[in-house]
Amino acid sequence: MPTMPRFVSQEVRLQARNIAETVAFYRDVLGFTVDTTWGPETDLEGCILDRDGVHLLFHKEAEGEPKMTGVVVINVEDVLELHERLAGKAKVVWGPEVYSYRMREFAVEDPNGYQIAFCERTDDPPTCDAR
Repeated sequence: MPTMPRFVSQEVRLQARNIAETVAFYRDVLGFTVDTTWGPETDLEGCILDRDGVHLLFHKEAEGEPKMTGVVVINVEDVLELHERLAGKAKVVWGPEVYSYRMREFAVEDPNGYQIAFCERTDDPPTCDAR
């Protein structure tokens, strides 16, 4: 029986209303580094952002192109410390809460309206119902 090809990594590619604002939020608020940008500096067309093992690619919104719905999930160590550091710097849309599936989570909203959830496994009892 042939073996299944192995998945190597995952990258999220998202549309952005404004690449410069997106870069500023992810760099200055969430601590990402800018791997690369493309397009003229006055009207950037895209960027690749990195932090630890997380890679995000944004490209300029195109009319008629489907926009992602859902939540981008990033697993972290010490989610409560991250929540404390982001308080007042980013719009927290929910959490932190502990869910029945043993994850402590909270989410912020980026400049494009995407929810970015930060999660960490925990043995603490649930504080609310599953999302």
